[in-house]
Amino acid sequence: MIYPRELKPNSREIFQLSCDEIIEISKVKILFEKWIGEPLKDNYGSKTILNFNGEPVFAELAILRILKNDCWNGVWVDTYKRKYRTEYWKNKNGVELPLNKQKLLNKIFENLGSKNGCWNVFFGKAKKLCLQN
Repeated sequence: MIYPRELKPNSREIFQLSCDEIIEISKVKILFEKWIGEPLKDNYGSKTILNFNGEPVFAELAILRILKNDCWNGVWVDTYKRKYRTEYWKNKNGVELPLNKQKLLNKIFENLGSKNGCWNVFFGKAKKLCLQN
């Protein structure tokens, strides 16, 4: 898989799945600047607000911005408020997922036995032509 430059794995984590099965997962560690602009009234219960290109965002939304800039589509899976989001302050109602993506996530949630502990960001490469701003 070809990731955006900012999201290329730069470390690995080892997980022991069972007594004799160990797997290594690639992961990326990113350092974002903290938002130092005008304080926002709604910080989602003290969630850290980051500066992404002069815009206040949560970490999940910063990741989505990086992906979108590289022609990926995705959502923040907000399990606390049970919404899918691409924005927070501009659209508090969330967005709908295409039916096939919703079915896939439902199957994952069903196998996990919960919506908690799943990914915070769900994404895939855009199939249509992506035009950069």
